[in-house]
Amino acid sequence: MAIEYLTTNGVTTAGVRNESWDRYREQPLDLVITICDHAARQNCPMFSNDPHRIHWNIPDPVLATETGEQRTSIFQATFEQLRARIEKLVLAIDACGNGASLPAELRSLTDKAAD
Repeated sequence: MAIEYLTTNGVTTAGVRNESWDRYREQPLDLVITICDHAARQNCPMFSNDPHRIHWNIPDPVLATETGEQRTSIFQATFEQLRARIEKLVLAIDACGNGASLPAELRSLTDKAAD
């Protein structure tokens, strides 16, 4: 249902797939975002550098037990939460180009420390 929902909301999913963290372990990253309410309780992988980390405490809609319109509403709410947070993240990154501090901007966007 997730792929169908993204597609109906204009998000291209061609070529999108789940990947192992291992693929990125040795690549230097600036930012790691964990999503879903259970991820913050898991150990995040170590990377070759020390990227900034953000956690967004958003329940995984796939785990919802509701059906029909209720389930669709859950996917819609999740989609809208992610869209709003991504828009804020883009604005925060843009603000850094205007002299703002990246760590300070990112702290304001996280729900809970992912470290």
